This record gives sequence, C-alpha cells and structure tokens, in this order.
Amino acid sequence: MKKKLNIVVVGARGRMGREVIKVVSKDNSLKLSATIDNDKKFELKNLRKINADVVIDFSIPQGAVEAAFWCAQLKIPLVTGTTGLNKKQELQIRRASKKTAILVSPNMSVGVNALVEALKAFCKKFGRCRVEIEETHHIHKRDKPSGTARFLEKVVRGEISKGSVVKKPKSLRRGEILGVHKVNFISESERVCFQHTATDRSLFARGAIKAAKWLVGRNPGMYSLGNLGPSD
Repeated sequence: MKKKLNIVVVGARGRMGREVIKVVSKDNSLKLSATIDNDKKFELKNLRKINADVVIDFSIPQGAVEAAFWCAQLKIPLVTGTTGLNKKQELQIRRASKKTAILVSPNMSVGVNALVEALKAFCKKFGRCRVEIEETHHIHKRDKPSGTARFLEKVVRGEISKGSVVKKPKSLRRGEILGVHKVNFISESERVCFQHTATDRSLFARGAIKAAKWLVGRNPGMYSLGNLGPSD
C-alpha cells in the first residue's frame, strides 16, 4: 500500500483551513497529521514531534512567516495561500525558501492561474489602453485590495503596452461573496473584460492540496501554481 502524505494545516480554524481539512479527510492518499492555530504556537519543538510531509498555511501574515521559518529549519515543504503580506514578510519567506521548497500563491484556483496566462498573452496584443481591476469579496475579508487583485495588477503592469494606464484595484465588500475579480481593458474603440468568479470555497482547498502533492520532493526554492502543468 502506498504511504499516505502527512499534512499539517496552519490556520485550521479559519474558513480556508476548515475547507482544507475537509478535502484531506475525503482523500485516501492523505492524512491530517496536525493542525496549528493562534492558540497553538508554531514552535520547532512541537513540529519536530509531528510526522509531517508538507505544511499548508492559510493563516495570517505573521503565521505564514513563522511557518516558513520552522519549515526551513526542518526541510519540510510549505504551501501558503495567506495574503496581506508586506514586503518584509515576503522577503522573510523568500529567505526561508533557500532551505526548503515553498509554493506561494495569493489564489489557489486553477482558473485564476490560467487567467493570468491569458492576461499575459492579451496584454501583448491589445496595445495602449486603460486597465481597471475590480474585486468583490465577503465582508469578513481582512486585506483590501485582495492579494489576487494585487497579483493581477502586477501581472498587467509587467506586460501591458507602454503608454497604458493601469488603475489601482477597486475593492468592494458585500455579504458572503467568495470572490469575483474583473480586469477591464478599455481603448478608444472597444472594451474587453476578463472575469473570474468563485462559486465554491473548496476549489481553493483543492488547489492547495494539488500544490502540496506536487511540491513534495522538490528542491528548495520559490514556486507558484504556474509551475504546475495541467496534468499535475
């Protein structure tokens, strides 16, 4: 019998943490090794006792940094979907990736990451324009704009034609909306809109699990969902 992959979930009490646990419980190839949250400090001595093959983090920025630090010490791969990281925290996680494999993605949806590739191709063809990005999420979401919106903005700024104007993302918070992201390209004669709508929170959990399975056994370094192929 093939050995099960031992998963540790950081931020287990959060909305995404609970979804990851649900997905793990339904996958016969996985085993929930431990859960860690704010009331259970992420300490090296505790992690050493856990039989962990990979850590999945959906917590808060400081929690993601701590997870990266301890995973680096024990050479355990880490998948983190935590958003709202500042530049210092991003740098700390990048430093940790020199010792272990770390996959960082502000959005674990396969659809969003496919959208990114489509945006890159479109930007090279469309020419000078104005770009407006809008994101809508539930009222409980802490970061504003969302990590995904900021990621999309960064992608567009890096690919769009010179002379184009890229507006700062607009954020809306309504009810229990899981996530809607729109990227509008507006020229003098036409308007093109790319949109992604999340309808089931489990899609992000499934994306994180897919990333975790892929990451195990990889060399130290920073990875993204873009590194995964469609068959992975």
